[in-house]
Amino acid sequence: MVNGTEPAGLTARTAPGESAGGDASRPGGAEALLERLAVIEAGIRDDRHRQPAEVVEAIARSWSAGATVRDVAACAGVSREIVCDRLHRAGALGYLLREQRRHVREVLESRGAELIAAYEAGETAEALARDAGISSYTLRTYLVARGVAIRSPRRMTRAILQTHGAELAAAYESGATIKDLSVRYAINQAAIRVFLTASGVPLRHDPGKYPRGRERLREAVLEAVGR
Repeated sequence: MVNGTEPAGLTARTAPGESAGGDASRPGGAEALLERLAVIEAGIRDDRHRQPAEVVEAIARSWSAGATVRDVAACAGVSREIVCDRLHRAGALGYLLREQRRHVREVLESRGAELIAAYEAGETAEALARDAGISSYTLRTYLVARGVAIRSPRRMTRAILQTHGAELAAAYESGATIKDLSVRYAINQAAIRVFLTASGVPLRHDPGKYPRGRERLREAVLEAVGR
């Protein structure tokens, strides 16, 4: 048991959009990373901050198997801060960040014109970013740098609900979750809840957080449905 949590098995779990490629997915493999982490732990003088051998092994093997930082932390039974600290010291996290930057650069160089054209044609930044495998923030920054006018999210939400509102409500009544609909239509989950409520659709228990400024959001949605 580690920090009150029993370490999980070492089977890697990957986040959406990521792949677990085995030891070949990250340089050095599990054994080499384990050796570096063991040296790092041995150099930590304060016993309170030193991690047990089973935690170190869980970090090395799950990370080398392709797991995300979040999943490595869950596997090892420690916080993400500890995982990031050890991987950073071992030089493993820096490699991942370099690979991510390389991926973003390649995507924007090869598909930049296509992404700009699709956005200007009406596609949302969220949907385009998800398809390209980059963050929506990165894509918006790129669009702004290329002189593309960014559309207002509230105006986009209003337009989507006016066009697809009946379809969205029908999908929810047929069993789709609010999270599913948020991904499908690239609009805020809170906006969908407000829209469904204003349309008289009974909500199932579908937990989630409302964003700040929900009153303004509510006004925009109600305007979209003509109420």
